[in-house]
Amino acid sequence: MGKLELLRDYNATAHLYDKRYRDEQIPKINFLLDKLRPKEGDILLDVGCGTGLLFERVSCRLILGVDISINMLREAKKRAREGAGSKQNPFGKIKDVELILADAEFLPIRSGSMDIVVSITALQLAGDQDRAIYEMLRVLKDQGSFGISIIKKASIPKGLPNGTEVYDMEEIKDVFCVGRKER
Repeated sequence: MGKLELLRDYNATAHLYDKRYRDEQIPKINFLLDKLRPKEGDILLDVGCGTGLLFERVSCRLILGVDISINMLREAKKRAREGAGSKQNPFGKIKDVELILADAEFLPIRSGSMDIVVSITALQLAGDQDRAIYEMLRVLKDQGSFGISIIKKASIPKGLPNGTEVYDMEEIKDVFCVGRKER
């Protein structure tokens, strides 16, 4: 599926995404957050943030959500605005969230400005995975942490730093890559 078709599909179905995929996505989010352990003062980038499911589960100084679908970002905006203190958000107040309409292969973010970069089940949708990985690492601070999940039938991305840990668990449909940006 090409990017334009993908964009149309996500724009058309954004309002249904949580009903379809929430139960599948939450364990992936929890796994990565457990590995990365974001802190209150961190700036976290969620590449392919979709409806912002991660926003409810993390407390950082700033969360940047990037997605190529305007309708997914609209759903994420609702979650960020309405989610604080709701039943679906037992974690309390959602901190500052900024949303950016952009492609993972061309992130409009200053180099070396993010403490943590996360991408959950989105990288396999990039036209050029290597370019998307390059961009995620470019915006990450030296020694910053990243966590990526990618569906098992896709290949593990190239260009990941030495020492990246790969996790493949039977009960989850994705493979996880977790590591730090080298200096």
